[in-house]
Amino acid sequence: MADRRGAFQGTLFLTDEDVRSSFDWAEASAALRRAYSTKSTPGQFPPRSMARHDGCWLRVLSGIEPEAGVLGIKVIAASMKAGAASYLIPLYDIGTMALMCLMDANAITGFRTAATTALALDTLANPDARRVAVIGSGFEAKMHVRALAAIRPLDLVTVYSPNPQSRARFIEELSDLGIPLAAADSAEGAVADADIILCAARSRDETPTLRGAWLKPGMTIASIGSTLQEQREVDPDTIAAAALIVADTRSTRPAALPRTSTSSSSSA
Repeated sequence: MADRRGAFQGTLFLTDEDVRSSFDWAEASAALRRAYSTKSTPGQFPPRSMARHDGCWLRVLSGIEPEAGVLGIKVIAASMKAGAASYLIPLYDIGTMALMCLMDANAITGFRTAATTALALDTLANPDARRVAVIGSGFEAKMHVRALAAIRPLDLVTVYSPNPQSRARFIEELSDLGIPLAAADSAEGAVADADIILCAARSRDETPTLRGAWLKPGMTIASIGSTLQEQREVDPDTIAAAALIVADTRSTRPAALPRTSTSSSSSA
């Protein structure tokens, strides 16, 4: 690692366990708020690139953060056939170009995604929105509930997934949060009385897991499970009902946004 005088002291190697043990939700939320509030040029964060072949893909995201003094890359290698993915992040010192850190980014991906979504929901949702519906019960779903609970009081979290055992495991693993947790027998039932909806599950045939017909004015929706153009969690009616849509990049938003009077919103 390079210190402020530019003397190279060696590269820091962080395992997935190292990352998990040092992570703090409050610090992450504060860091993300600062990062998203900082002005940047298009050249600092260019569009992501992806190589694809025969069911596997390699995605690369790069960026330069002058305020933090680092350049970084996130690399994701995934195979739909193998049902596996690997994540890696190298960080370089902006002054010396020394490789400061090389880290396993598996946990970081979940932490950063969840903290970003929670920050968006806390910004977009009504101040008194405290009832959350979660469609999906896996790693991302649980991480998102933890992230949101760290920055906003929650009165109830209702989860739906097709597998009853998965729903029960979701409730058991989040019991330490001290928040009332419930399971629903259907996605529609889960969102019926919710203020905030978290979509964190991919259907196997890409059939949307959330239907616009279920929504009520004032709901805020976060769709986080769709990362490719052929993937989707919400149906066209959901998009049509939204008064505001916030996406990772302009290229991911719908080609034409309808003008409606509803107060529903979607954040990706």
